[in-house]
Amino acid sequence: MKNSRRVPAEARTSGAVVERVLLLWLVAVLAPSCGHAQSSEEELSDLKRLVAPLFEVPHQGISEMSGLTRSHNYPGVYWVHNDSGDDPRLFSISGEGELVWPPFVDRSSWDGLPIAVAANVDWEDITTDGEYLYIAETGNNGNARRDLGVYVVPEPNPRAIEITRSLRFLPVAYPEQTIYPGRQWHYDSEAMFTAGGELFLITKHRVESKISAFEKGANLYRLASRHTAIVNELEFIATDTELAIVTGADVAPGGQYLAVLSYDALWVYGAPADNRAWLANPVGHIKLDRDYTQQVEAITWSDDETILIGNEQGTVFKVERRSLPQP
Repeated sequence: MKNSRRVPAEARTSGAVVERVLLLWLVAVLAPSCGHAQSSEEELSDLKRLVAPLFEVPHQGISEMSGLTRSHNYPGVYWVHNDSGDDPRLFSISGEGELVWPPFVDRSSWDGLPIAVAANVDWEDITTDGEYLYIAETGNNGNARRDLGVYVVPEPNPRAIEITRSLRFLPVAYPEQTIYPGRQWHYDSEAMFTAGGELFLITKHRVESKISAFEKGANLYRLASRHTAIVNELEFIATDTELAIVTGADVAPGGQYLAVLSYDALWVYGAPADNRAWLANPVGHIKLDRDYTQQVEAITWSDDETILIGNEQGTVFKVERRSLPQP
């Protein structure tokens, strides 16, 4: 047994103080890089005023909301899907948070609209061009997937259809990635939007080999082709160094604005004339507090001035575009 010697109480107290001071210093230095800082009471009060809870999702099957989009064909209807591992299915809800389903089906037995010829490995977003629903099978936490793509589903009538199917699957890949996982972990996309008849994706960046550690920055890509039998190489458009941990995106009904959601912020951008530089003109921005909004992953517009954002816990918030501070 090793010899031991008692440390005087004064020395122990002094050591504890030094350790505490060092810990506080480390927190002060490192906290800003983690992207999750608590808001002051005044900031939180302003946030609650600008980002107000609207409703809770109306079905227990919507257990991890990851995508939300407004129907262009059925007024007042929104399509919702869960994150990875759920059945391949969609739910339709109203703008008041009521479930929308075929009236000839017993409400108690309704468990969402199944999408045949599809699998939810990691669905991350949903968007529509008025004819089709596009579901982003692009979640790639480990940056090693080689089966990424987009499901194309003819938009069904939510009050008349019990099951539908994917019409086709568009395989996609990033032109910069040559090994799996990549040298940089920049190949996970959780945000997809349509504009001018084209599909765009925005990436979410991680520290290499660390699934739970994120980096600032996001890349904007365009789906330049729509092959089904061969992989569609995404076209790189631009990098935005201010965005971080992007989880969703959607263009306003009139096409004038793009809203981009992250865990810690909501950004709004003015539309570019060339339908390419969507991240070049920020016109609105607000920081979010995860203790209040929690893990927000879904976003859409209800009209040209109102943004809806949803968290995985099932709360949908309303944000008025005009109320957002200038960046």
